[in-house]
Amino acid sequence: MQEQEPIKIVIQDENEEATFVPEPRGNRIKEQAGKLGKQAARGAGNAAKKVWQSDVRKKATAGVARGVGKVAAKGGEVVHRAVVKTAEKQARERVEATKTRIKETDWKAEAQTGTVKGLRWLSQKIGDLAERLTKEKEPQQTGQ
Repeated sequence: MQEQEPIKIVIQDENEEATFVPEPRGNRIKEQAGKLGKQAARGAGNAAKKVWQSDVRKKATAGVARGVGKVAAKGGEVVHRAVVKTAEKQARERVEATKTRIKETDWKAEAQTGTVKGLRWLSQKIGDLAERLTKEKEPQQTGQ
């Protein structure tokens, strides 16, 4: 059996204007709407859970992971090739610059400059040695 709502009887004063008093049927509608909303939410939650646990989702996720891994590997290879190519290019440029410098160097002038520096150094050292020998000989002459 359904519960029956009591009927409300309002007796108005003749001086007051009649006001409309709605029956409390709205509460029942709200309750039913609330129940239906909860059921819909539970159903949506269950559907989402089933989709998440499904093989299709698992396969799709695994496929995406593999695809991302392949893309990352390809990107790494491309970067590696670019770095190696740049390093090889710089090494070739250095070799060419060294070859050019060797070809353009005036070796006769380099040898002459080096020889002059060496002879001056040798002359200085011989002069220092001569001076030392002269100083050693002088005390012997004065001592006799």
